Amino acid sequence: MGVFSKLFGDKEREMLLGMIRHNADMIIEDEGKSKNDAEYISICMLLDDLTTRENGHKGQRLVMDILLKEYVQHHNDVITYLAVKSGVIKLKPEAEQQLTERHKKATKCPTESPLHLNYSNVEKFLADARACLNDRDGPEFVAGIRLAFSPISTAVNQNRATVLGYGDTILEYAKVTKDNPEARLEALISLASITKHIPGCGMRFVVAELILAYGSEGKFPKGSFADVMMENVRLTAESLVILEACSKYK
Repeated sequence: MGVFSKLFGDKEREMLLGMIRHNADMIIEDEGKSKNDAEYISICMLLDDLTTRENGHKGQRLVMDILLKEYVQHHNDVITYLAVKSGVIKLKPEAEQQLTERHKKATKCPTESPLHLNYSNVEKFLADARACLNDRDGPEFVAGIRLAFSPISTAVNQNRATVLGYGDTILEYAKVTKDNPEARLEALISLASITKHIPGCGMRFVVAELILAYGSEGKFPKGSFADVMMENVRLTAESLVILEACSKYK
């Protein structure tokens, strides 16, 4: 079953809205387009992509609902784009040229990718974590997880009547710190770098969990949302396997 089939559950509208916003942000950042054009193009891109996905027609209906309720200013332009693409209407040559130019990918001087918020770090930190899942290193590895998790738990749960569990705490922390994820990740990675190797691996595992959690808040590495989302699903599944294995070392 594809990732889009999995998305059509309780939070499907929220996920699709997140796709629109993420792709628009990437278009603005990578191509220098206006916010207005970026939002419009993002919606068109998502509708096009959903035509190739399993159960994509369900997502298309939701995107059209989002268009009417969240982006009504783009409604006429999107409907025109869909009608032209499907052959329902044919534009005059000058209007067709304008439509083509609006969708043409622009280039912008490249900017440096986020230092820590990328999935290559997640891959590396998960690989290091798997290497620690043995009777010799496991207890120290879990101790490193606890060391990194403790201040996160304190920040999230200090004013709560009911303390959240590990996974919910990570997600809540990502939610309240999403405006500056790099600073939070940098602080943990710096601390891990001056810690012994095995507990340091445990601390970096928490960093990997946070990077994935930031994804749920719309803070993704660069790239197609569909591809990034598939990576997020795959890596999250791997991290859950590692967490389950850690239970024997508590």
